[in-house]
Amino acid sequence: LRGAVEAVQGMTLAPLAIPAASALAVASLAVQGHADVETLGGPRPTSLYLLTIARSGERKTACDAPFMAALGEHEREQAHAQREAVLR
Repeated sequence: LRGAVEAVQGMTLAPLAIPAASALAVASLAVQGHADVETLGGPRPTSLYLLTIARSGERKTACDAPFMAALGEHEREQAHAQREAVLR
C-alpha cells in the first residue's frame, strides 16, 4: 500500500499518517467479507477499528476519498448486476 499512500499524501499534502490510516481502513473493509483470521479462540473477522484524530482541515476526508472511490464503484456495479438478475 506504500505507493498508494505516498500518492495520496502527495496529492493532499496531509501528514503521512492520515493517508496511511485511510489505506489500512479501506483495505480492511475490502477483505473483511472474504476471510477470517484463525486464532487460538477460533476464527475472528479481519476487521480493523481505526480512529483518526486530527484538526479540521488536515485533509482526513481528502485522504479517504481516493481509497474509497474504487469500493464505491464496485458497490455500484454489484447493485446494477443484482438488479439485472432480479429483473430476468
